[in-house]
Amino acid sequence: LFIQFLVPHRFDLHWVARISCGCSIGGILLKDHDKSRHQPTRLGPTDRPIPAEPFSSSRLSFIPVLASHAPLLFDTLRDETLYVHTGGRPPATVGEVKNWFEALESRSSPDGKQVWLTWIIYLTVEQLPIGYLQATLEDDQADIAWLVGSEWQGKGFASEGASRLVAWLGNCGVGSISARIKPGHAASFKVASAAGLEPVGYQEDGEDVWQLRPGDAHAP
Repeated sequence: LFIQFLVPHRFDLHWVARISCGCSIGGILLKDHDKSRHQPTRLGPTDRPIPAEPFSSSRLSFIPVLASHAPLLFDTLRDETLYVHTGGRPPATVGEVKNWFEALESRSSPDGKQVWLTWIIYLTVEQLPIGYLQATLEDDQADIAWLVGSEWQGKGFASEGASRLVAWLGNCGVGSISARIKPGHAASFKVASAAGLEPVGYQEDGEDVWQLRPGDAHAP
């Protein structure tokens, strides 16, 4: 199973047990979004702005999450096979997804110590949402995650998205990028490796830590 659901960002949302510069995109992908909501957030004690803005790769577009995306991704997220490696359970209703996305729209943890950035992944040509990317930032460090629905796995979309996210964060001046992966999850190892991450030889919460320095990465 190619689950492509990497980092366990625990945002304390009841059904999500294991989650966690840029190019403008025109057309239908943005027409239903309020551009005023894509405002810069702040990263750590240096107070450097990190923009919550759209960006893209060769086949994909990444749109900052809004609560209105909930109906679009509900069918993808309720697939029970996505939780085989992550634990937890799928959302039971669109309302649960909407509540989660509303929390993520704040771009910040409740205590203000972390910046939460989430983008919906679209197939650009088909204008079809297939998953999401995430980055949780604290000081100048980022922890990244991704999910691609089962129907679109095995096509390189997770690797393409994770690689583009790593490059985007590097362009924004993030000093360290990491991810945590369940031991033995070979598919996620391949995605992390494609994004330029390497295992560092230790675990956190029973998961292998992978890390990259943006200065060592090449933008795709």
